[in-house]
Amino acid sequence: MDERGRPGDGRTERGGAEHGAPAAPAPARRAVVVGASAGGPAALTRLLAALDPDLDMAVVVVNHVGSEGRDMLASILGRSSGLPVGTAQERRPVEAKKVHVAPSG
Repeated sequence: MDERGRPGDGRTERGGAEHGAPAAPAPARRAVVVGASAGGPAALTRLLAALDPDLDMAVVVVNHVGSEGRDMLASILGRSSGLPVGTAQERRPVEAKKVHVAPSG
C-alpha cells in the first residue's frame, strides 16, 4: 500500500523496496578529510588508532603518493582502526562511523 492507502507495486517513490529491504546508507552529515604524503601510512595508522570507534562522522583519507601499493592502504589502515575501513567508491555515499580511503588513480 502506498501512503494514501492504495495498493502499491512494492516500490516507494524513491525506487526502494516498500518493506523488508535494507535501506541504503545515508550520507554522512559531517566528515573529516585527511591528506598525507611521504610517511603518510605510518601517521595515518597512529591517527586512526586514536579515533573513538563511536565517532559520528565520516573519515576520508587521501594519500598522495604513487599508485603502487595505494590499493592496499585500506587493508593496512584497517588493522589499527577501531572504525571499519574501506576504499571509497564512485557514486556511493560517504558514511558516518567509517573510514573511506581514496582509491588509486
